[in-house]
Amino acid sequence: MSEKKIVMFDSNEAAKQATVTLWQSRDGGLSEDERAARYGGCTHVKCKDCGKPVEKWKIYCSECEHRRAIERWTDMPRAKYDGGMLYSQTLDKYYNDLGEAEDDIQEYIDSEDISGIAELDDLRLVICEPQYARQMDEDYFDLPEDGALSEPLLAAMNAFNAIASKEIVSWFPGKNVPVFVEDKK
Repeated sequence: MSEKKIVMFDSNEAAKQATVTLWQSRDGGLSEDERAARYGGCTHVKCKDCGKPVEKWKIYCSECEHRRAIERWTDMPRAKYDGGMLYSQTLDKYYNDLGEAEDDIQEYIDSEDISGIAELDDLRLVICEPQYARQMDEDYFDLPEDGALSEPLLAAMNAFNAIASKEIVSWFPGKNVPVFVEDKK
């Protein structure tokens, strides 16, 4: 059996002085990481696409952000529009139907501040998808470990779920750009 080496508190073996480099950010924060200190002290960073200065919590400047949003919309799949809710990515606005969106465009054209909206594509419309009412299950209730719901309550829950599965409570932007097909009569 080997004897454990004894190292005293004041021995040079117990510890030695080392140099640590710290970075101090403009606001006084200290970090061992240069990148973290620079980020903490900066107000702006370079746009990831064009290199223009942008506020540090952003990735892209407003021009590149706008261009990228249009590219994403342009690359989305197309689907025939058969009526229903639409969402404008440009205006962050929902429309009950195409007519309502077209009326909005006309208002922008007629106003002094056109805001770059002159035609339907400028709204970057997407077909909305319905959000149905949530259904209930036995986990909704705080039952004891061996507890069970009564038959009348289970029947009522099943009846509720049958209605809830068909009840649209809201809409959210979908994944398809509407294709408007002319009515050929």
